[in-house]
Amino acid sequence: MTIAAVFRVTHNGRDITGRDDERPENVPIRAWRTIMKSGYVKAGVYWVENYRALRFSKAARFRYPKVYKRRSQAYFRRHLIDKTLPHDQQSDAAKAAEAKHRPLVFTGTLEAFTRQATVKAFQTRVSIQIPVPNYVTKRVRGGRVDMWAELTAVNTEEQNKLTAIVSEQVDRATENFLKTRTLPSLQG
Repeated sequence: MTIAAVFRVTHNGRDITGRDDERPENVPIRAWRTIMKSGYVKAGVYWVENYRALRFSKAARFRYPKVYKRRSQAYFRRHLIDKTLPHDQQSDAAKAAEAKHRPLVFTGTLEAFTRQATVKAFQTRVSIQIPVPNYVTKRVRGGRVDMWAELTAVNTEEQNKLTAIVSEQVDRATENFLKTRTLPSLQG
C-alpha cells in the first residue's frame, strides 16, 4: 500500500497552477510544462531528503501540532513494553518507553518503508509516493493515531522553503531556457 503526499506551492506570491497563461511569451508551452515539472521535482526531492526523517523525531509533536496526536499510556503499554512483565511493573515500563519514544516508530518498519519514497512531478504539483505498512490507513477508526496525516503534514516553515525551491528553480530554468534554449533535467 502506498500513500501520496501532494504538495502545492506558491510562486511570486500566488498559487502556482501551471496554467499556460502564466508562462512568459517567448517560452513554448511544452518547455514551460517541463520547467514547472523541474521545479516540483527539485522540491519533492528536497522534502524526501530533508523533511521525511523529521516525522520520526521526538520533536514531531511540536513541529506538526495540528496533526500529531499525543500517545496515551495505553498506547505505550500496547506497543513498546514487554508483555511478560507483571502488571504492577508495566506502568513504570510504559513511562520509561514514553521518555525514549520516537513518534511514528514501533519497530522501525514504517521508517524503513518511507526511505523508498518516490517523487512524481506534474505541471501543477508534486506527489510523493510513500510505501507504508497496512496499519497506516486513511480512515482512522476509534481512538487510533492518524499516521497518514502525520506522515503527510507540512508546516509553514516547510511550505515556505518548498515554495522558495520551486520559485528559484522555475526562475533559473526559464532564464536558462531563454539564453540557451535547453530544458532542465527532470531527474532529482
